[in-house]
Amino acid sequence: MNARLPRTQPSPLPARIRAGLAAAMLAALALGLAPRPAAAQAGVVAGRVVDAESGQPVNEALVELIAGGRERVAFTNCDSDGRFRITDAPAGTYSLVFSRLGYEIRRLDGVSLGLAPTDIGAVTMVSRELRMNPIVVTPSRGEEKALKAPASTYVVSSRDVEERPATSSAEHVRSVPGVDVASSGLLQHSVVARGFNNVLSGSLMVLTDNRWASVPSLRVNTYSLIPTTNEDVERIEMVLGPGSALYGPNVANGVMHVLTRSPLTHQGTTFSGLVGERDVAQLSGRHASRIGERAAFKLSGNFFHGREWEYVDPVEKAQRDAALAGGASPDTLRIGARDADVLRFGGEGRVDVKLGDRTDLVLSSGFSQMGSGIELTGLGAVQAKD
Repeated sequence: MNARLPRTQPSPLPARIRAGLAAAMLAALALGLAPRPAAAQAGVVAGRVVDAESGQPVNEALVELIAGGRERVAFTNCDSDGRFRITDAPAGTYSLVFSRLGYEIRRLDGVSLGLAPTDIGAVTMVSRELRMNPIVVTPSRGEEKALKAPASTYVVSSRDVEERPATSSAEHVRSVPGVDVASSGLLQHSVVARGFNNVLSGSLMVLTDNRWASVPSLRVNTYSLIPTTNEDVERIEMVLGPGSALYGPNVANGVMHVLTRSPLTHQGTTFSGLVGERDVAQLSGRHASRIGERAAFKLSGNFFHGREWEYVDPVEKAQRDAALAGGASPDTLRIGARDADVLRFGGEGRVDVKLGDRTDLVLSSGFSQMGSGIELTGLGAVQAKD
């Protein structure tokens, strides 16, 4: 006997639910077919990089698209015709940074990318001189190419000096290969080119315009007392080998030679200021002018103030307390009474007279005074006054 079961019918959805589902499907379909907003569109920027002087294309220049001042969004390189094209960048406002070896870095701010491609046209880059074989005088006491010098020589150019804020000449040789610079205060530095560094090191021969720049009575290099200002430095030559054959005994550990600008070739007035933490304030300047056709003079000066890192020596404190307990006057007791304020000022004057094609008469005089400071020595920290 065959029995047929009744077919079960699904219960129909309520009309309200069916209407909601239909509306949701229509909304999803509308979102899928609608165009994307402009902020999500990919922007395109293109242009051409040329030399500012010759107008020739600069190939292989790196072009970076920067957002927010630092974040690199995209980058590319210029082709052989100097053209570049950056695609798939989100719409917005960016900066374009152009860089290439032998050229100064160029930056364009406020470049807007939208739906339409952005063409910035021609971008000029200024070539930068690369001194691969500069003229030096220190290794042989005469002008010669650095590659022909009889010793390993490194030159810190005037451009390098201008780009680095410094409180003394020792700051400019920090990046020189083979040179060790140790700082023991705001102004105090120890520099060696060969051997080991130590406190109050005097092994390096230091010259300023062919004159000794060390303290002869102590045989130490006090770079903070060299009156030469940053504005007056033409270049710094570092000889990394021995120089006793030219400069006498005790020059086995290299030579540091600071050469200043001649007023015959560099006229004008320059002032600069520097401020920083620890109440650091530095003001320096230079003025040079001609006196007729064959003579010129220059004046330079500097002022520095800061507050040194303070340290209380427990041995000095114990001795000071014992002396005070024994009846010593706190007004005259010098043990442990250190002045953390650093004060330095100085100036220099020079007159150059051209006597012939290869002969110059140079008259130079200057002074430098440490009003207050702390100098580390092999016996401990000493207080300098005037």
